[in-house]
Amino acid sequence: MELKEGRESNPVGSIYRELAEVEDRLKEFTASVNDSQLNEILTEAQIKLDTARLHIVEAAVRTALKDTSLSDSLIENRQDKKLFPDNISLKQALWLTEQLKEEAERLGMAVVIAIADKAARPITVQSMEEAYIASFDIALNKAFTSAALKMSTSELKSLSQPGKELYGIQNTNEGKIVIFGGGEPLIYKDTLLGGLGVSGGTESQDSALAAYGKEKLKEAFSWI
Repeated sequence: MELKEGRESNPVGSIYRELAEVEDRLKEFTASVNDSQLNEILTEAQIKLDTARLHIVEAAVRTALKDTSLSDSLIENRQDKKLFPDNISLKQALWLTEQLKEEAERLGMAVVIAIADKAARPITVQSMEEAYIASFDIALNKAFTSAALKMSTSELKSLSQPGKELYGIQNTNEGKIVIFGGGEPLIYKDTLLGGLGVSGGTESQDSALAAYGKEKLKEAFSWI
């Protein structure tokens, strides 16, 4: 790519602008593509570009501020500065759903996949063919639980056994709290973005697929 004028005097700003231009062209191209597989690849590339630009902003802050403690404080307070994503978007949720559906098909599973935002409100829910009807509400409630309590439903299971500190929690919140595997909080850089719920397989299968989705989202956000 041809370097823009001003790169020498302000390299971070120049790189940021160039990435923004690439992302704009990528979005235009993605909108014109009819091939679903290629579209998924392009969407993943867009997410990675978004994240790369956020990392560049962080680098610029650290470079501009000579006082390391002050720059660290600003980065830690990134939710207010909007330097990093603090809530999962619909585009990201739909992309993650497609990744999970592909993995479920590879494993021979038919599941319902639900994703909630950081306030535990549902963003998207999709049912694969042959998935159980009952799995729809279960997946939604797993996504709600993992976002609302900021923990996996597998972890909650151990904490809600008789004699444990959260025993009986499944009877709260109008019965929407799920205490078996298949729900995972979606976290990036220690920030809760939302919750993921998977239902349709065995408990261990749902747990494994949800954990796969959690890591897949981290991978998409990573620019390294």
